[in-house]
Amino acid sequence: KEEKKEEKKEEGNKEETNIIEVGGKRRRGNPREKKEGEGEGEGEGEEKGKKYKVGLLVMYAGFEYQGLQMNPGAHTVEAVLHKALISAGCISYDNQLQLQKIAWQRCARTDKGVSALGNVISCRLRFGEEEPPFTQTREKINSFLPENVRLFHIQRVPKSFNAKNACDSRTYEYLCPVSAFDPLPDYQYETPSSSSSPSTAPSESSSSSSSCPSSSNLSSSSSSPEVLQDRLNRYLSQYVGSHLYHNFTPKAKSEASSQRNILSFTASAPFTVDGVMFVSLVVKGQAFLLNQIRKMVGLMIWAVATNQPEWVIQAPFLPTISCKIFMVPGEFLLLRGCHFDYFYQGKQTTVCDPLKVEPFAEVRDKFRNEYIVPTMVKKVKEGLFNDWMEKFTETFKEFECLRGEEVQKRVELMMIESERKKERKLEKSRKRKRY
Repeated sequence: KEEKKEEKKEEGNKEETNIIEVGGKRRRGNPREKKEGEGEGEGEGEEKGKKYKVGLLVMYAGFEYQGLQMNPGAHTVEAVLHKALISAGCISYDNQLQLQKIAWQRCARTDKGVSALGNVISCRLRFGEEEPPFTQTREKINSFLPENVRLFHIQRVPKSFNAKNACDSRTYEYLCPVSAFDPLPDYQYETPSSSSSPSTAPSESSSSSSSCPSSSNLSSSSSSPEVLQDRLNRYLSQYVGSHLYHNFTPKAKSEASSQRNILSFTASAPFTVDGVMFVSLVVKGQAFLLNQIRKMVGLMIWAVATNQPEWVIQAPFLPTISCKIFMVPGEFLLLRGCHFDYFYQGKQTTVCDPLKVEPFAEVRDKFRNEYIVPTMVKKVKEGLFNDWMEKFTETFKEFECLRGEEVQKRVELMMIESERKKERKLEKSRKRKRY
């Protein structure tokens, strides 16, 4: 028995030699030895200092990048920003390759070629002895970033803040050339049926159903700006509300997963930049599917250019209809901002102010007019949108399933049901207020 006790003591002494302290706790194992050359890169030698959970407000021109999210072997915005944070000493050496340790999360994941004026990334960073608003650290990070990517504000946020889950709505803008709404020369326009709204009826008589209306009545460039703006807003208003967008994304698994709520969709008056006339299409929604906005704009261009009735916009929302919609180029899409109104509602914190993009309008407009809009004008002059229109006309056969009296009746029934649902929700909310 005494020999066994002595053997156990010897084994215990051997185990204690392998116990190390990690984060103030005693754990078994050997300390990690750095190889030669490890830890000698940029950001090494910085003092640890304090760590804060912050929200990074980023704007970038995405023409040269393959999207926002970091992917191995791809030139993305997050890869450039991550490298700049390491160079500035905001991310420790042990957390460089594991973003989950610093709670890295982006608000809106933009596609290839899409720009942004107010994207938000939440993470935990080191700031040394600096206190908010972290002006020196922001300038240091921008010194390692290219000119087409800028970090314009660092905002301290609560520990429970998650950029993706805390965001309740996002606002996008699409700058569309006015020439896209002109009538197509080789297309035979058809007059809508008598049951359609008078605002969508063509100027010619109903007897000539297969004749092409005159370009003076339908041309967007010849019509007044107020008429074009009013016409576009009538078509875009059909998207407002909660609908099924299974035809507006390539990855729709079920009807429930493809349902999205559009809060507003409006068009501005036409404006000219360096001889090119644009229309700003601004959409605000809770969340968007992959390629959803680009397909929404593409369907609207087809409906306006071919003088279709307004209810055609809602035809792809029917569950029984399957239609392939040709999406517009992504170089003209722009993320304007993310909103966190519901997250900060009812929270009274003196340390963390609400995260908002609107107070930095001057900085964002300057970046927009200097790096984003001139490139869009250059793309239009190079013929990018004209090439897309030529390919777009070849896909008009896909839209035949959206027309007809039967489809119109089903759309009308769907609109009636949606109005009834709204009334039921209003009644429930009124009853809750009473009690």
